[in-house]
Amino acid sequence: WLCASCYSCTVRCPVGIRVTDTLYALKRLAMERGIYPRNFPVNRLARDFMANVYRYGRNYELGLGASYYLRTRPAKLVGSAAMGLSLMKRGRMGVKPTRIRDVEGVRKIIDRARRSGGS
Repeated sequence: WLCASCYSCTVRCPVGIRVTDTLYALKRLAMERGIYPRNFPVNRLARDFMANVYRYGRNYELGLGASYYLRTRPAKLVGSAAMGLSLMKRGRMGVKPTRIRDVEGVRKIIDRARRSGGS
């Protein structure tokens, strides 16, 4: 569940096993079958991230962070506020979400991936 998606294991595998792709396929099956802890942080983060991308066509970092912490670790939300404020001051994170021009195009891609068995 904590794969960084760097594909290092896949590249280094001497027999050509696509380890990263296999891990993601297993994650999707586990999510579809509900065989993971309900508040498992990585699964929650993935779902919230996809909801953001579906809604705005891109990630909305402040919304993702707030949603993630509220659903998984509410007590840590206050502790991460300082980091969020620092990112906002430096222009690295916006207060308001922005939507891309062709958000419908992104939604079609996501819907097609979901229909074909993606998460």
